Amino acid sequence: MLRLVLSAFLLSGCGRLDAVSDLADPVVAQGLYLGLDVPESYQDDLAEAEDFQFAALCNVFLAYVADPSELADAPVEGATLTLRSPANGSLTFRDEGAGKYALDSSDGLVYEVGDTPIITFTIDGAEARLEVLAPEAPDFELPGSFKRENSLSIDLSDYDYQNAVAAAYDVDRGRMTWDNLPEGVDEVYTFTHTEASVESLEIPAEAFLRKSTYVVGVAGMEVADPLSFEGVNTSISAFLAGRLAVGLVVVTE
Repeated sequence: MLRLVLSAFLLSGCGRLDAVSDLADPVVAQGLYLGLDVPESYQDDLAEAEDFQFAALCNVFLAYVADPSELADAPVEGATLTLRSPANGSLTFRDEGAGKYALDSSDGLVYEVGDTPIITFTIDGAEARLEVLAPEAPDFELPGSFKRENSLSIDLSDYDYQNAVAAAYDVDRGRMTWDNLPEGVDEVYTFTHTEASVESLEIPAEAFLRKSTYVVGVAGMEVADPLSFEGVNTSISAFLAGRLAVGLVVVTE
């Protein structure tokens, strides 16, 4: 599940770092930092699940626009991004092209609650800086079982999350059945710019079509303070962080 749950963004279009100096608007950054909290009692059930191979992931997308509707048209490529934090030391992002820069646990990335990763990069000789706090995973209740083709509502009203990520994974069949991650930079912008706290999250019935045991993962996402950003457009840029808590449910006929 985690490969899919933590693979957050796709970005299309073309752009070059050497063209940045010809533009008048600052860089826009969209980021996601996710961790996974798997109780020891579940680890045997998930040992063979390829999608759970990552324990942490951080993706950052860079574009050079003033209008959010144009984010997909002007990615910034060729930048060097570095993440530094007490828990991680210093790590350099992989440049995956099309404005996407990525780190995960295979690069040594860890998600430690309370850690404060700082991501820096240089554009046209000027340094940009993003800072995010790693929050705890939510505490939520799951029913022991319910009938297939029913939705599942997760109560998050005790928190003040700006958004939430969730996924359902069919353990018996070894595949993801649903997740709500944004799949394009425009969706990412909408996801990171909500106007109200999330009170609840519904996982639809399509996630539970078959009788099986399912892992349900939920992360409450907190938005970093844009006043801590430097060298980016703070009205458009955003950075979300959260840790997935997981639980097991049995879906019956």
